[in-house]
Amino acid sequence: MRLVVAGVYGEITIFDPKTNKFGAYTKEGIPKTMFKPDPSIHRYKTNIDYFYGQ
Repeated sequence: MRLVVAGVYGEITIFDPKTNKFGAYTKEGIPKTMFKPDPSIHRYKTNIDYFYGQ
């Protein structure tokens, strides 16, 4: 199950817990970025905590 959040300006952020990857898209669905965060860098216990912290 993917977690999806829509931003104030219509951008969409998706987190896939199975792969631990984030994706960000414009309101038109155009990809802006995709990455797999590293807990040793963002300092949250897990990547899902990082997602909710954004």
